[in-house]
Amino acid sequence: MSGFTDGAIKNAHEIGKRHTIILMDGDDVQSIFRGHSRLELLLQKKIDFFQNKGNPYLKYINIVQPVKQIGCN
Repeated sequence: MSGFTDGAIKNAHEIGKRHTIILMDGDDVQSIFRGHSRLELLLQKKIDFFQNKGNPYLKYINIVQPVKQIGCN
């Protein structure tokens, strides 16, 4: 739930050369339970990232772009 070590990500990357591996951490799970993400959309973004970059670990913070608040006068 608190993320992955560099070694775990490296191992998943190596296994991912033969199988599709997608890593999800606590931020991913929380975003689903809090209604900020839908599981199928989150998985699709992670799968697309894996297929394009070969990296099994896309952090939730890198998926969601925070909207900048513009002050109102």
